[in-house]
Amino acid sequence: LAECRELRDAGEPPSRHFIRGLARLTRSQIGIRMSASRVSAGRVPFVESVQDFGWANDSDRDRVYQFVQSTPVDADPLSAAVLAHGDRVVTMTRADALSTGVWARSQVHNDVHLPSGIDDALLSLSRGERPGQVGVLAFKRARGERHYGAEERDLVHLAHAECQWALESPPGATEPPTEVDLNPREREIVDLLLSGASEKSIAATLGISPPTAHTYVQAIYRRFGVESRAELMSRALPASRQGRD
Repeated sequence: LAECRELRDAGEPPSRHFIRGLARLTRSQIGIRMSASRVSAGRVPFVESVQDFGWANDSDRDRVYQFVQSTPVDADPLSAAVLAHGDRVVTMTRADALSTGVWARSQVHNDVHLPSGIDDALLSLSRGERPGQVGVLAFKRARGERHYGAEERDLVHLAHAECQWALESPPGATEPPTEVDLNPREREIVDLLLSGASEKSIAATLGISPPTAHTYVQAIYRRFGVESRAELMSRALPASRQGRD
């Protein structure tokens, strides 16, 4: 937290450092911070922004976010259990929310987590001022790792409830641009990335080598100030919607 305050005082958003610190303290492989709206039972949430790290590859990450952005939020039994509580901040481990048997039969476990080599999860939700607006902290462990316990849950809950400042941009901070000047080739690659295409598929579609496709993708990430496809989607999709409007 002291390091986060130093970053904030220097005008740098401390959120990524905050999430990495919580992941280290909870011994998590994957850490996610997400802002979303339209979050309610039976509805597909609208993801406004994402910060994440720890995925083994883009395919694993994409599998998770494709599920999130195409499936009603309560299709995930852990998310449904957290949403059922009315507190401003709710934090639960998978074991808090449902039995191992129910989890093992769930779609999110079999179609999303298992193929990505992850299993146990810890989820914390903070409700915003507007109905359906939430901030999410999610942490995940690889298969074979021990399950989250009360100590990790309470730590994440306390941090999420009492340290919202560490998840907000400091006054005067400059956000990465939602739209940048791209040449035609870069625009093609952005469109393919947003459609879910892999780097190998992008290379085949455009008739370029996989290393060249990878170089383009990394350059695009730098241009948008992001580190993952999920973050790129949160930056680039709003701009593309505005352009269509």
